Amino acid sequence: MGTLLQASYGQLSDVLYVSLGSPVPSEADGEPDGIELAFAVSDGAPCGASVIGYRLYGWDSRLQQLSARTGAHLKVDPTCVEAAARTAMSAQMLDHAADHVPMHK
Repeated sequence: MGTLLQASYGQLSDVLYVSLGSPVPSEADGEPDGIELAFAVSDGAPCGASVIGYRLYGWDSRLQQLSARTGAHLKVDPTCVEAAARTAMSAQMLDHAADHVPMHK
């Protein structure tokens, strides 16, 4: 069984987080367009990525390109990265919508 790929999105900070496995202490290398590729401090293995300014830089409309870059870094199928990112975005939208549901007595 493979290592679990996870993604989450922070709407207020406009950051998409993608991680491979459990969180570990890491260091990141910055790339253009807000991408930070994370490497485990313990052994230098790729362990995640943060996309700062996900919507600001238009990654929501270029998700396949982002998934290819992130998938290559993590050595996982880009379609898995894309699916995880879409799930994270959907979950964030549902959470945000739930915050604005009128309450009736």
